[in-house]
Amino acid sequence: MLDRVSRWRDYLLLEQQQADLMSISRHNRTRRPAGSNEFIENLEQVTGRYLKKKKPGPKPKLEK
Repeated sequence: MLDRVSRWRDYLLLEQQQADLMSISRHNRTRRPAGSNEFIENLEQVTGRYLKKKKPGPKPKLEK
């Protein structure tokens, strides 16, 4: 690695930027907000909408 990377600071920053871009891309596809649980819970309270990922699959029918 020492032969391949001359400026470690730039290399490490680049790796972090790629991880951030992948995270942004993933959240963009799911259309859910990115952030900590506390941040998302605050958004849920402000918007009055459920924003966290739900359990996959069909939902049980509500009986009347």
